[in-house]
Amino acid sequence: MRVITSRVAAFYSRRNHLNSSLRLGRSGVCTLLLAALMSVHPIEAAAGMFDFFKKKYDVHLSPEVRGSVKLDGKPVVGLVVLRELDYIGVYEKTQKTKTDEQGRFSFSEKNVSAVEPGSIFHEPRIWNVVHVFYNGEEYYLWQGVTDSLESVKDEREKLLRLNCDLSNSLEIIDIENTEDPNKRPHAIKSICRWE
Repeated sequence: MRVITSRVAAFYSRRNHLNSSLRLGRSGVCTLLLAALMSVHPIEAAAGMFDFFKKKYDVHLSPEVRGSVKLDGKPVVGLVVLRELDYIGVYEKTQKTKTDEQGRFSFSEKNVSAVEPGSIFHEPRIWNVVHVFYNGEEYYLWQGVTDSLESVKDEREKLLRLNCDLSNSLEIIDIENTEDPNKRPHAIKSICRWE
């Protein structure tokens, strides 16, 4: 038989009091649920504050490209022309076309939507390379890198008139940004001429 001392009785009394105070009635449960629901709303509001990271921006990768490929002034027919576009790993794609009977080829304008321009860490770099392989050698009709996410007039005009002869030397050409003279010109490499 167990003898209940005053200490043991006090312990049981406190425990019973604690249990009864932890029991919730109907109104207590409703209050607790209401408090829980109210605490969720600020969390959702805080998450909504960062929705601007999900905003999509238009990024111009390349204007329309039109040109012709010749060898010593004569059209090169059926030559595969490649256009490689790379926007900081977000968009990487190679497109192919062939020259027609006059050595002409074209690619359509290319734009994408991306969330990256909304980041403070975003450093735009767009690679635009148009090239061909002929008799085992690579020829650059256009090789350039830009930090502009919008179309640049001088670049658009040059890419619409790629007059390329495989016998031309590869030259470095500065492309000015007449729309934003504060931006430094970027250089491209090309065997094409615009005279």
